[in-house]
Amino acid sequence: MAKFLFLFKVKLLELDKSGIHVTEYSIVLPPQALLQAKLQEEISAAHQRLSHQSE
Repeated sequence: MAKFLFLFKVKLLELDKSGIHVTEYSIVLPPQALLQAKLQEEISAAHQRLSHQSE
């Protein structure tokens, strides 16, 4: 079973004509190894896009 790490919670309070709305979001990160692999993939893709733009 994969373990997930709760990074933080965000609460949004909004006041409009119909009243106050409260929304809560929990931000969850995948296991560290998976997150590192995905970040590395995105960094490599960004480097490739930048190198193609400069040509």
